Amino acid sequence: MRMDENTLEQRLKDYTFFHTIQLGDGIQTPGKPISRHQEIVLETIAAQDLAGKRVIDIGCANGLFALAAEKQGATDILAVDHTESQLEPLRELLIPYLESKIKVSQQNLLELRASEIGQFDLVIFPGVLYHLRYPFWSLKIVRDLTAEGGLLIIETSVIVDENELAVLWCPSPSDSPYTGRGANACSFFNRKALEETLACLGIEVISLRHSQRANVRKIRQVRRILSRLKQTVVRTIKWKASQSQGPSPTLDRVVLLCRRKAELADPQLQNFYDGLS
Repeated sequence: MRMDENTLEQRLKDYTFFHTIQLGDGIQTPGKPISRHQEIVLETIAAQDLAGKRVIDIGCANGLFALAAEKQGATDILAVDHTESQLEPLRELLIPYLESKIKVSQQNLLELRASEIGQFDLVIFPGVLYHLRYPFWSLKIVRDLTAEGGLLIIETSVIVDENELAVLWCPSPSDSPYTGRGANACSFFNRKALEETLACLGIEVISLRHSQRANVRKIRQVRRILSRLKQTVVRTIKWKASQSQGPSPTLDRVVLLCRRKAELADPQLQNFYDGLS
């Protein structure tokens, strides 16, 4: 028999939630307010026809996106996170209450193998990439889990710049722009670097949406002005060594909708990068 609402509200207090998930009848999990980049991921999932599809949510936390995929008709869903405390409320409370068919697995991304769990029609990869010390290998694993022609949703933090060069910024914990639990963030691509890296892996970027789109143009305008001012200053004074490091890059959260398209990848380069030749 399904749990009644009063019992549900009491049991919600037994867990710590990261996600705010609507459970119906005005009841929701007591997680953090849904951010703009999470809204974009939800909108992207809602735009897909997932009837009968296989979906994996990597870094699922409490299952916000896995549950959204189930609402869109996905019938075989695997929710993966490396932190058991994030998975407990999903496994022990939300799945039974919602009568969900989602499967839950505590695993690190680097442990996932397509040879063991198969490939998926949709891979959801939210808020993970910029925390990873091995971003290229991690993207390869994500690519391998995506079926040919399948979709991949990536949500991450990127450098906002002019995209003249492909850039990957790898700050140490002491230099990370985030604090607390987020201080392990260590891999920030700019758009050019991320799109070109994905293309080399045989992944086509269909769309890319900034969470702060209204501010991106302003940021770029300010950066152009500052760049011209800097050129003037450099011509007139000698920069101190501490100043030459410059400020931290401007960051924004983005959501990419991608498709696996093997023909984009150069087979010889792939073999070289993978150590097969």
